[in-house]
Amino acid sequence: MVILRMKRAGALAALLWAMAPAPAGAVPPGFNIQGRLTDANGVNREGNYSIKFTLYDAPTGGTAIWTRTYTALTVRNGNFQTVLGDTAGQPMLTDVFATGDTRHLEIQVLSGPGVSSPEQPLVPRQQLVSVPYAMKAAVADSVLTPGVPTGTVFPFASNTPPSGFVECDGAAISRTTYAALFSAIGTRYGGGDGSTTFNLPDLRGSFVRGWSHGSGSDPDAASRVASKPGGATGDQVGSAQSDQLRSHTHTTTLRLEAAGGGGYPNFLRYGGSVGAVGFQSDASGGSESRPKNISLMYIIKI
Repeated sequence: MVILRMKRAGALAALLWAMAPAPAGAVPPGFNIQGRLTDANGVNREGNYSIKFTLYDAPTGGTAIWTRTYTALTVRNGNFQTVLGDTAGQPMLTDVFATGDTRHLEIQVLSGPGVSSPEQPLVPRQQLVSVPYAMKAAVADSVLTPGVPTGTVFPFASNTPPSGFVECDGAAISRTTYAALFSAIGTRYGGGDGSTTFNLPDLRGSFVRGWSHGSGSDPDAASRVASKPGGATGDQVGSAQSDQLRSHTHTTTLRLEAAGGGGYPNFLRYGGSVGAVGFQSDASGGSESRPKNISLMYIIKI
């Protein structure tokens, strides 16, 4: 277990923390953090504290890509322990680390006994590194997806994407956190907020069509539209089409008899002069036109 010490001037002088490696088996969506909280004189603190944990993509400055504040973290004899894990409204920790980019942890004490106002964040930020057996997990990941380029889409026979993939659900995700994927697909599936996010392909409930690429196999390629605002249009990868029936006709035979005729069943009767006859068939079928199918989840390599 590696222990790090961060110091600063002020009421809270030192905080020690350590990450405990996860047990063998499925990777849990979080990690343990333990620490010691003291005052400027080295006296252990006691009580409930509000402490903010933030992951950045750089040792200074940079972009905050995950944060969580524990409003009542118990400190006993200076010691505290908690798990940094998945939080509603925040990116999944598994996604934050999936790209393999370096991550730096910043810790800030906001309030608690002896703290009159939020303290400055403890410095320096600490770079998170792998414990030895996590290195082995990285090797396993490379074996599972050898040479699979970022941006590759697969149909997947379960409802939870495997490590290194996300669902093609049209979500707007960070251009920084998913820099490799953004480099691969750009904004062809939607421009997100126009500056910091971009859209994943949204393949939920949709059939995939091969890019016409000027072949003429898609006669309406020029009129294809963006799947999300800011996305690709026309004969381009990422463009979309709504459902449609090809233009066609039906041939119908009508049998007519003149007024005063024999009253044959299923014959239409006209009153002495032949004119146009209008009719409408009864509706039949379901809510869409579709082939026989089985649903799978489309996933994309990040």
